[in-house]
Amino acid sequence: MTSISFSDAERRTAFTVAEAELIREMGNVSIVKFLGGTDQATARENWFAKIEEFVEVLPDGVFIALDASDGQVALRLAGGSTVVLRLWEARYAPTLEDSWRIMLKPRLAPVVVDMVGTALWGDVWVEAVAGALEGEPLPVVPSGDRPFGTFMREAREQLSASGAVEATVRGWTVQAAPEDAPWPWFTDEQTAHRAAKALALGTDRIGALFSDWQRASDG
Repeated sequence: MTSISFSDAERRTAFTVAEAELIREMGNVSIVKFLGGTDQATARENWFAKIEEFVEVLPDGVFIALDASDGQVALRLAGGSTVVLRLWEARYAPTLEDSWRIMLKPRLAPVVVDMVGTALWGDVWVEAVAGALEGEPLPVVPSGDRPFGTFMREAREQLSASGAVEATVRGWTVQAAPEDAPWPWFTDEQTAHRAAKALALGTDRIGALFSDWQRASDG
């Protein structure tokens, strides 16, 4: 697992960037209220507690750096992947056709580990995750008609305009535990099914699998 503690300078820079982005997206709103704080210092602490809690369950070699240099706050990851943070969400959107959104909860970190593993090792990693799973993956269902948040709504609107079939326009949801709601959401069904296996495997087991593959690759 990754032990991480962001510097005060990193925290302040990221918070400033996140605040500016929130105002661009939603107008003159208070990021302090969104983050459940009474002032900027407590709001920033609340936010980074969740970010660090999420990053710390990732196996060594997945997380590279926190990046706030491009007008957004992002986690740079191995394999060239980048996950953008929107307060309590993590969003991956290299293309409209293969995008996803999860909440910043450690139990949902396997989605990120699987993405990085697939970027590094391709189909053989995907097969290894499936082979390590005992039992069934989590259910994958077409998403409901009410999207959660602007990211899902905008993705649906763009997919609809592109002429995508109805199920794709709605997207796909992996039914995780009730406490992990809003559940992980994907525009690509295959990616959703892959994530469903990773989530069923669990944070510790997929982390151990990734570490084994990393050692084998380095050796």
